[in-house]
Amino acid sequence: MRLLPARHHRRMPWKNGGGETREIAISPGATTLVDFDWRLSMAHVASDGPFSLFPGIERTLCILNGAGIRLTPSGEETRLVTLTSPPFTFSAEIPVAAELVDGPILDLNVMTRLSAWRHEVTPIQAGEDISLQPCDAAFLVCRAGALTARAGGETVEIVSEDAVDLTSTADLRLDGSGDGFLVRLLR
Repeated sequence: MRLLPARHHRRMPWKNGGGETREIAISPGATTLVDFDWRLSMAHVASDGPFSLFPGIERTLCILNGAGIRLTPSGEETRLVTLTSPPFTFSAEIPVAAELVDGPILDLNVMTRLSAWRHEVTPIQAGEDISLQPCDAAFLVCRAGALTARAGGETVEIVSEDAVDLTSTADLRLDGSGDGFLVRLLR
């Protein structure tokens, strides 16, 4: 397990210039927003507006903090995404309008290149035992509170907005008082 503390996440402008994102992890490592295979990031969304377009990419969005956001992919119904709703997966290659529910949010974005990768995002909470199914990469992201991850004799403690690279982990025990998301990336 490898700790990825929030203070070390790489800050960069959104692809469309409308805000700032904090990149948790990207593959391959020295890639750009045009040619990545997969990417995990967090974004502060402070105003309504369009999402950046990413041709060939599938995207899942989860709320980490704030009341929520209404997302309207072009030609589809509006979807309300909140702290308690399931993660919302949609195509990043079509226009998506975003409207904040009641003030700014912090979201988690998981993106994969459709031609080679897929992903799963599952809500998790302290007190769970997780048997990590085979995958090519896996991450734990803390939404709120604190989590202690135990696996294979290792222990990692994380707090809100921290992440852990679980890629070489099979079984995991979560303790503490927090919750978050388990992200699995598969070829």
